[in-house]
Amino acid sequence: MRLARSFLLPTLVLAAPMALAACESRGPGFLTQATSPGAGQTVLTSLTLSSGTLNPAFSAAVTSYTATVPNATDAISVTPTAANSLTLTVNGSAVSSGSPAPIVLAVGANTIVVSVTNSAGQSAEYTITVTREAGTP
Repeated sequence: MRLARSFLLPTLVLAAPMALAACESRGPGFLTQATSPGAGQTVLTSLTLSSGTLNPAFSAAVTSYTATVPNATDAISVTPTAANSLTLTVNGSAVSSGSPAPIVLAVGANTIVVSVTNSAGQSAEYTITVTREAGTP
């Protein structure tokens, strides 16, 4: 019969959140692997449009959005922001985190794809369908 033991471990306070991956105990107080903040993640921290409102409101866990703009809006900017050194593209064109990517809009539905890729090659896509309203005849 094996008895459980309790151990008191010192508390570690980190200046920034730290993601833990594939952690395995090697005894009291030891972990075999810890990753840097956000490593391995492929999520945006923010996604904004220069015109129109994302529906639903932005959440890193939601990957599909819609927005509607008036006919007079023939172009918008999409600004994706990601933590750490993730690679971002908007409709296939590279963009820096926090920088706007200009998008020309046709009348009707316009699909915008924001891709997020980490250093391990893992990726995720956020899709925004922006509908530009038809003009009045």
